[in-house]
Amino acid sequence: YQRRVRGIRGHNEPAEEGQNRRKRKPKKMGCTASASKEENKINKIINQDISKSRKKMERDVKVLLLGSGESGKSTFFKQMKILSENNKFTESQLLEAGPAIQTNLVSQMKVILSSAEWLNIPLEESNVERARRVQNCDDWSDEIGQDLKVLWKDKGVQQTYSQRNRFQLNDSTDYFFENIDRYFGEFTPTLDDILRVRIRTTGIEEADLVVEKFSFKIIDVGGQRSERRKWIHCFDSVTSIIFFTSIADYDQRLREDETVNRMSESLSLFSGICNIAAFQNIPFILFLNKRDLFEEKIKKVDLKICFDDFEGGTDAAAAMEHIKQKFLTAAGKQKTVYPHYTVAIDTNHVALIFKDIRDDVLKKVLDDYF
Repeated sequence: YQRRVRGIRGHNEPAEEGQNRRKRKPKKMGCTASASKEENKINKIINQDISKSRKKMERDVKVLLLGSGESGKSTFFKQMKILSENNKFTESQLLEAGPAIQTNLVSQMKVILSSAEWLNIPLEESNVERARRVQNCDDWSDEIGQDLKVLWKDKGVQQTYSQRNRFQLNDSTDYFFENIDRYFGEFTPTLDDILRVRIRTTGIEEADLVVEKFSFKIIDVGGQRSERRKWIHCFDSVTSIIFFTSIADYDQRLREDETVNRMSESLSLFSGICNIAAFQNIPFILFLNKRDLFEEKIKKVDLKICFDDFEGGTDAAAAMEHIKQKFLTAAGKQKTVYPHYTVAIDTNHVALIFKDIRDDVLKKVLDDYF
């Protein structure tokens, strides 16, 4: 009996017992098939659970935008809303940006006029009274708008604007003044207006987005020093961090501390964040932003003003590589960083960059997890 169970036929075993043993083979195979069917069922359940967990994790993908002030975080945040399939700007949100655009125009002209006095640059005689009205006004009116339009063409204003690296001025100042005719009376801002209008980020702004069927949460936080104490509230369960630095700001100073170079501040901030223990296994994406502005500036302003070891002169490619290596060194040898040169104001460019980081970084995180 034991030999039959084990599938062993003894020398003296009757033939009929051998026949009986052969007859039992199909029954044994039936048990194996049943076990195989059960295993397949269990595997199917496991795979379904994994699929559900992956989909849930995709919904829970959390991308945190960090960087110093005016580095482009909020512009990228707005670009993601423009590119999203579920959370685009509404008509009412576009209209709400109108007063902010007009306020930007007034405030930036006031900065230029004050800087002209500081730099001892005179205005044209015919515009002195217009300048006085603008400096004394509290807010936009269509009459003030006409003054702004004329002042923007003033030779003294343009000479002052050409030295804007010496004072604090928004990057999109020229864009709004060149389009000022659209901002009189009632108007609906365009998406380009939305991207360029400066509204300082205070607190934490979040959005649940779907871009090309990829779901994720994106979080934008203020970059000024006074806002950074709030960052710690966003650190939990982060999937990836995108750190922004404006490479065009290498010759400028912080708004909040004009003794500190913006690039130096950004490098120090990046190094500190990369070495936070909670982020040890989190991939970092580095956006070396405002490439378009940098390529224009490097023709006139040597990178040596920030990095005295740079010997590339006006070579934009060499200068960008030098800056990139500074940041990779600051991150440390053990930290994985994915660098990209970006123009956050360009929607098509951002769409391509996001596709790259989605495929190369965010989906890789999910693949590694599962």
